[in-house]
Amino acid sequence: MQGTLVLLLAVTVALAALTAQYKLRALRLPMGSRVTVGRLSVPCPLNWSVTKSDPTNLGETVSCDELLSDGRTRRRLSVYRIRTAGMVSPLEQLMQTPYVKDADLAENNSAHSVHPVKIQNIEVARWPGTMIIRTVIATGGSRHKQLLACAVLPPAQAVLIKLEGPDEPDEADEELVRQLAETVQILESGKDSTSRENASVFTMRDAGGMIELDGGIFASVPPHFCKLPEDADRTARDLLCDSAAGHWARIELIPCIWTPGDDERTFQSLLTAHDRDWQKGPCKKLSDVSWHITRPGTTQFPTHAYCLTNGTDQAVIAIMHGDRNDATMFDPAWKTIAASIRFTSTRDIAGMLANGRDKVAQIKAIGVEQLLKNAPRHEEWSLWDKIENADKQPWMRLDMSPVDTVNTDEPITFWKGTSQTYPVQSMLGRLPGFLVQVYGSQPINETHQNSWKVASDLSFYHLAADRFIVVGNQAGPVTTTQRWELSEGSLRNLLSVEDAKSPPEQYIPSGLLPFILGNIATTDQPMIIRTETFIGCEGNNQDLLTLIVQRVTNSTMPCVTVTVNGTGQTTRWYYDLDGTLRYIDFARALRAQRTDNLTK
Repeated sequence: MQGTLVLLLAVTVALAALTAQYKLRALRLPMGSRVTVGRLSVPCPLNWSVTKSDPTNLGETVSCDELLSDGRTRRRLSVYRIRTAGMVSPLEQLMQTPYVKDADLAENNSAHSVHPVKIQNIEVARWPGTMIIRTVIATGGSRHKQLLACAVLPPAQAVLIKLEGPDEPDEADEELVRQLAETVQILESGKDSTSRENASVFTMRDAGGMIELDGGIFASVPPHFCKLPEDADRTARDLLCDSAAGHWARIELIPCIWTPGDDERTFQSLLTAHDRDWQKGPCKKLSDVSWHITRPGTTQFPTHAYCLTNGTDQAVIAIMHGDRNDATMFDPAWKTIAASIRFTSTRDIAGMLANGRDKVAQIKAIGVEQLLKNAPRHEEWSLWDKIENADKQPWMRLDMSPVDTVNTDEPITFWKGTSQTYPVQSMLGRLPGFLVQVYGSQPINETHQNSWKVASDLSFYHLAADRFIVVGNQAGPVTTTQRWELSEGSLRNLLSVEDAKSPPEQYIPSGLLPFILGNIATTDQPMIIRTETFIGCEGNNQDLLTLIVQRVTNSTMPCVTVTVNGTGQTTRWYYDLDGTLRYIDFARALRAQRTDNLTK
């Protein structure tokens, strides 16, 4: 009898679920033809008025209006493909738009919230996403529905669906957004509307498997995580949690070199090289060769970092990013990764250090002026997104000149220069989150400026680095990021309480590197160079960076690669046959190009 009752209850529950699903499906609208703009492909509701934008630097838009008999709009449905600066959770991406603020979510946790914000997990364009359902109360007390669904896709794009209209949201509104989330498509890069019939849809891969990192490092992909596409200019690999887990999480696996004497302090330094705003915090020792750090100040959208080294020449860093107040997947994922990591090859650390030492000795012997005398005195650079084929954006300005001497026949003993990069966040692959939090939706411009002076024999060097913020038309704060000085055989970080130390044998002042890189990397033998900062890694680095520099021998143009240890990114510096730097390739298909007619 009891078994019969249990079976009857199960059947009743199943029938209720099917009935509820059928009712929701009945709310769905018939769809008309698919509208494709750039890489965005959207099926629009039948008989709705459709408008679409031309592709821009920011992405594409398709909008549909449900019109009343008098021509007024009852509901407006908008679908956007938005260029972003990196892979963050869908909710964090929404909070960087004008539609959702932290106060909205804080109010949602209040017992007195009259119109709570409803947050649900949902797949959007076949990627893990979030849907927000809310009632917006306008001035005067009128109520308006607002439904948002968002997913963030690699390498740096988001899909956003927005439904708005008068009155409060109902089941039909939710089902329409779900219908669009299931059917909207993002096409593979390089496909456009002229080839839409054969264009491939950009979707996640299957979960699990093995992943290979640079340097012959292998690890298992944790359950529910999928490998994201590779980037030729990244040594790091990304993993993304699938929708089945019920949590959003991303893992960045970064192979690093590990030099003699490195320890948990090296782990901290590698994290500041990776992220300019990473502040050093408590480091938890997991074993003699493994550590864990919770990034300070990221409790809302947590970020944790883990490190495992073989103790001799290599290490793996895993940086994990979670959804709002959710780090559920972090520790289980790391246990799977750490237990499976295999270092199958070795790195010749001693040889790379020796190559760097010999190159620095050579520079001191011939003098900096031999490397700088034919270098451009002024350069202006723009940045171009090759995937999006977006318009070039101003990015960097370099100036360099000898310091005036009393007698022009005397050898040049000092050189000076400046560099300005803007916007720095383009190189970091993420939005300047702290700026968004402080200044909201106001236009923000950021410039990083380095000023330097160096002696020709490298006996003296001074660097002053600052970050400038402009909000709207008003100058914002100026932050001192670095102050270094080399004098009398000692190198000192002027912003640190630590005593001055002898510089490493591989040390080259950072101000010189953009001008002499093509001259010092002359063979395919990798060398280690130590310096304070490097293009794309400007920030609050309080320790020297480690650069792996190497000339590429099988390139159609003379090419030098630079990997900043800990960043997981490689830059490729391409030169003309006469040694003139032509362009620089960065991760995420970004290319920097000269815009000053290559004047000397």
